[in-house]
Amino acid sequence: MSKAAAADQLVNVFLESMIKAQAAKILPMAMDSKGYFTTGVVELDGTHGKQPVDVPLGVLNSVATNIVELVASEGTAANQPTFMLIAVGPKYCTVLIHVSADNPLSPLEWAQACNVDAIETCGQCIGGRVVAEYPIKAKDTIIGCACAYLRKHGLIKDEDSDDEGPKFNINDDF
Repeated sequence: MSKAAAADQLVNVFLESMIKAQAAKILPMAMDSKGYFTTGVVELDGTHGKQPVDVPLGVLNSVATNIVELVASEGTAANQPTFMLIAVGPKYCTVLIHVSADNPLSPLEWAQACNVDAIETCGQCIGGRVVAEYPIKAKDTIIGCACAYLRKHGLIKDEDSDDEGPKFNINDDF
């Protein structure tokens, strides 16, 4: 094996371990999400590091596959989550949407609602990118659009809504 091939193999092993670690960090969110969530993949995209990188869609697809497998291994295969992963790079945000098989939600509509361009199919997911001058700021906009889309379809509640009503009334006498 040549030195270049050995180096490539080492990079692939390293990337695979990073993908599995990222999926494991997202697993609690997937288990708690009641089916829907949107999150970043900061360990892969370099958000908190010195060298941010544009993450290929295939890497996000590997993270999504690992999340789905981890949720299934937890014995909740019937409750597969529907989610969006966002990787912030120096030039654009890579976005991947996974919609569980029994979910009527349209991943294409969800992507379009978040202004995702260059949409392509990647395994059981779809994804693309959002090019922006400041991708870290674009991530917040994407998350806002994603949550608005899910709220519009009644899939998540407004954070301000309170089913139990107020816990106290300021006008009550003590």
